[in-house]
Amino acid sequence: MNAQHLGGSAVQGAQIDLCERLKRQNETILAQNTALAMKQSEMRRLVEDLKARKAPAETPDTTALEAENARLSDALAQRAHELGVLTRKLEEARAEDPRTMAELRAELEELRGYTAGLEYTHLTVLTSTSWRLTRALRGLVRRLKGQPRPAPFAPRFLDYNG
Repeated sequence: MNAQHLGGSAVQGAQIDLCERLKRQNETILAQNTALAMKQSEMRRLVEDLKARKAPAETPDTTALEAENARLSDALAQRAHELGVLTRKLEEARAEDPRTMAELRAELEELRGYTAGLEYTHLTVLTSTSWRLTRALRGLVRRLKGQPRPAPFAPRFLDYNG
């Protein structure tokens, strides 16, 4: 494992976040499309009811309803277009990295194991006799260079009580 591999995992995480965000937007637009279609259907029914009453063709009521129906039709068409665009983006994002969540989780576990190995190696060095014997020398060199004392090492993946 190297830094490039870890960076790739971050990119994959961003791609997963993008897929999830696109999926939520897709669901929202689908719900809005359904609501608009229902409203459009209701408007059509009202127009038909008014026409069935043998009202004159150009009464203010039917004209307003037909205008509203046209507006809803346009809005529905626009939402359908947005839905198509989001669906394409979602498919493109899925195509970029076809790996499944199981593969990504396995890779995450592999990286955690690698990190634990690095922590173990680091702790081995910190607890070695030579590291302890050279502590005063390292402190003197650090003070001469004007460097601050480093924070103590705290392992995140190993259970170390040493």
